[in-house]
Amino acid sequence: MTAPTQTTVEIADAIVEFINAEIMASSSPLQPGIAFEDAGVDSMALMKILLFVETTYGFWIPDEDLTPAVIADATCMARYIEAHLRSKS
Repeated sequence: MTAPTQTTVEIADAIVEFINAEIMASSSPLQPGIAFEDAGVDSMALMKILLFVETTYGFWIPDEDLTPAVIADATCMARYIEAHLRSKS
């Protein structure tokens, strides 16, 4: 599990790196700050991202928290993850 001392930027970078390695075509990488929807991230890809979060950060984002404010882009998701990790430390 990753230490809770990671910053939002570090977490967002890890999410983007995962997405580009596992989901996006190499000719169309996701850029930080681009909305998942605008990049073509669909529900199956989102599931892969959520599994990445679970295996990397040690928790599952509950369904009730899967709101646009949390899953809009890598930075939004990273803020949620950072806040969750800090609350558990």
